[in-house]
Amino acid sequence: MKKEKGGHLKTILQSSITESLLSALAAIVIGLLIGFVILMICNPSQAVGALGTIITGGMGLTGVTSALARICYYGMPLIMCGLSVGFAFKTGTFNIGASGQYWVGAFAAILTAHLLADSCGRFTWVVALLAATAAGGLWALLPGLLNAYRNVNIIISGIMMNYIGTYMVSILIKSFDFLYSAASGSTVGIPEQAILPKTGLDQLLPVRGGSGANIGILIALVTGVIVYIVLNRTTFGFELCTCGANRYAATNAGINGERSIVLAMVIAGALAGLGGGLVYLSSTGVHLTVTDTVNGTGFFGIAVALLGMCNPIGIVIAGLFVSFLQVGGNNLQIFGFSSEFIDVIVAVIIFSCAFAERLRKLYRCLLYTSPSPRDGLLS
Repeated sequence: MKKEKGGHLKTILQSSITESLLSALAAIVIGLLIGFVILMICNPSQAVGALGTIITGGMGLTGVTSALARICYYGMPLIMCGLSVGFAFKTGTFNIGASGQYWVGAFAAILTAHLLADSCGRFTWVVALLAATAAGGLWALLPGLLNAYRNVNIIISGIMMNYIGTYMVSILIKSFDFLYSAASGSTVGIPEQAILPKTGLDQLLPVRGGSGANIGILIALVTGVIVYIVLNRTTFGFELCTCGANRYAATNAGINGERSIVLAMVIAGALAGLGGGLVYLSSTGVHLTVTDTVNGTGFFGIAVALLGMCNPIGIVIAGLFVSFLQVGGNNLQIFGFSSEFIDVIVAVIIFSCAFAERLRKLYRCLLYTSPSPRDGLLS
């Protein structure tokens, strides 16, 4: 039988991956265009240059290697918190407590680094990352238990745990004299054994004053692949996703719904906690501060998860993309714009992603002669 001409291309164009990718790209383009309009309103003479810096990640100003090193550094927490939120979404829960888990994980990593530096030697950073992962998972355990066994709203409990984690870490930092610097109101530097190894990335991406690129970005990328395999290629992941799609149907099929919810939250919290450990063991001059303000990295994870369509591989790409925009946006002051302006543009892009499903249906309408009833384009 003669194969239909262009059959392979048609199959690719009709695939769900292509639909998701093109709809996400369309949302990004729409967001950038709206952002450009806002730039034009604020400062027309500098708008083109500012947009160019954002699109190129500031590489024309700081250099390619410097920009890439910063993208890797800023991308680590975004990817990990995005995976945390995305994993919870895929399994039917909403992990809005990623910020608290991230903060608690960071503190656990720093405390472990100081306590076990002499006994663990060059493996201190490994043990500290394991401690961060465990702390993040344990911090997410309570909201999971309350939701699974007492049907407590997981959004409310997650938000409350963010504040509890923030205040608790501030109290604990002051409680350990070897951690706290009264002059700066933050933690002191970590032992050399606990600093994440560069694995040659500092030579591949050299930066004057020291490169922030280290093994952390490789751990984040590998974690994304592992999460994808767990969700899509294992029985355990299938059970979690099934419970997330319909908890009661999954229970009738013999799946323990309560156990699935708790495990999903613990794994999501562990991912966020690991993200905190990766950032604060990088020795880039960033320290945990005594604060009463919830860290915003976990909330950025929600944006990254949405932009990546909650697909682990998509989340990795989205995390690097948002990091790319942030690095470019840090140079906006040169053009007379506040560096926080990039947050507005990222927010517009994420807002545009809310229309991704409509964009996907429009794509189907353009691909086929007429929309199929399941598309519900006009509904």
